[in-house]
Amino acid sequence: MAPLFGDSGLPSRRAREAAKRRSRSDRASDLKLESLEPRLALAVMPGLLDRTPPEARSVSLPAAGTYGTGSDLTFKVRFNEPVKVVGNQADVFLPVEVGYAMRQAQYVSGSGTRSLTFRMSVAANDVDTDGISLGRVNSSAVRDFDFTRPIVTPQVLDLAGNAASNVIPRVNTSRIRVDATGPVVAGYGAFATKGRQVSLKVTFDGPVTVKGKPTVPVTIGGNPYNLSYVAGSKTSTLTFAVTVPKDKSVAKDKLVANPTFRGENGLPGEVILLPKGADLKDRFGNSVTPIGGNFGQIYTDNGTPDGNRVVVIGTHFEKLKWGKIDSVSKDELNTILNKEQDDFRKPERDVIDRGEADYWKNYKQPVFDSVNNEVELYRVAYRSTIPEQGNRPTVAYGLVAIPKGRPARCRWSPTSTARS
Repeated sequence: MAPLFGDSGLPSRRAREAAKRRSRSDRASDLKLESLEPRLALAVMPGLLDRTPPEARSVSLPAAGTYGTGSDLTFKVRFNEPVKVVGNQADVFLPVEVGYAMRQAQYVSGSGTRSLTFRMSVAANDVDTDGISLGRVNSSAVRDFDFTRPIVTPQVLDLAGNAASNVIPRVNTSRIRVDATGPVVAGYGAFATKGRQVSLKVTFDGPVTVKGKPTVPVTIGGNPYNLSYVAGSKTSTLTFAVTVPKDKSVAKDKLVANPTFRGENGLPGEVILLPKGADLKDRFGNSVTPIGGNFGQIYTDNGTPDGNRVVVIGTHFEKLKWGKIDSVSKDELNTILNKEQDDFRKPERDVIDRGEADYWKNYKQPVFDSVNNEVELYRVAYRSTIPEQGNRPTVAYGLVAIPKGRPARCRWSPTSTARS
């Protein structure tokens, strides 16, 4: 074996290198000890308990983009120490604000590690054009995870049993957008007649993919016809057309009478009918929302699941019935306008009376005069816009009361008011 010391009495090169390696190893060990988190240092000291809550250090977000109906949004929250999920996992979620609605990204996996994964699916009709927001606004007007909300026992804990902090690390979700509303009609042109063919162009708020054979019901020369879809899939404008046959009973039948919209139930209306299997989808794969689609039951023109679904081009009227009853009496109307209003507004009035709503202190509940007529009620679907979303096209609903016995084919606009 080579001597550790040379003839000079000084350490050999090999001995000096070994000493350097030991010195570096000692320094590394010292640094590791210095960098231990306080809770780990406390854990090795008898008699001292770890009472420090685990904190989220970062959140991995979905990729920037616009997500449609059924798309998954996955979030991964990374903590500064291992955490575990206990109890009912269905109660463990991240609050996510989409537009003006709160949604939940449910816990998926990661218990026992430093990272928990959460996931939510975009619901139909959700929309957020300027980016979703992570967390719920608390009483201090600050967004937090809401892990320790009072209605449930804390379920995200560290290994010592401390509940996780609600503080959200800095995140930027402005480029994670949601558009699950489906295509909406933005406008339509005049009927065009060329020879025996009548056509109509309907414009949507974006490119539309057509499935099946949608139609537009019209009346031409007193006879019912349907304009069938003929062109425009994957563009923003769809063309519907029909060729009117010659009336052999009329001499020199060369001209086609001016067409008018027919509606689909004997009432005024400008609509597209979707037979079973037909659909209109936007570029995100969202299906068009037919009338009644957001009320738990899809409206069809014959009242059965096999009937045509109805998409609004302009307006659509639907007479409301309750079994065999198709009108509302004067006594019932007076009860609705006054007695039921009192009951409905009682919580608001209680808040005002307690002085907890200064902005309402001068509010006076309206008192309605007795009505003069029994009325028939019609639900009206009509095209409108959402100013808060850059005048985005949408379909709105209204209620029209028409004195019983008056013709239903009255002039109506969404800004008008009907008195009974």
